Amino acid sequence: MSELAPTIRALHEKGARRVVVIGPAPIWLPTLGKALVADMRRQNLPEPPLHTMTGFDVGAFAFEKRMRAIVEQAGGVYVSILDKACAPGGPCRAWFDEDRKTILSSFDAGHFTLPYSHWMAHELGAEIFARAR
Repeated sequence: MSELAPTIRALHEKGARRVVVIGPAPIWLPTLGKALVADMRRQNLPEPPLHTMTGFDVGAFAFEKRMRAIVEQAGGVYVSILDKACAPGGPCRAWFDEDRKTILSSFDAGHFTLPYSHWMAHELGAEIFARAR
């Protein structure tokens, strides 16, 4: 992260009007699916929960806080995936389709499923371009 601020400043010096930095995505160890099964077993749930912190790399919140401060101090625009995927400080969204629970938000440790990726891109795009006006 030590090169982040100098890179943002260099881009501005080269004429970039806005430098947008997107923060980290949720990471589930070992996977989101296994985390949901663990929740069901531990809490004796009849079905998987909508949101969970089980297996979530909570260090992402501290990392994001540091990253946001560096980006904003250097004059960049910070956009948070965690703000879209998680409640403040967690828990994080497990399902794309929360009403049916058929499509997970992440299919492994850190890659979004295709429908969730589309949704996230729409959400992030709306925020990025709204700030551009």
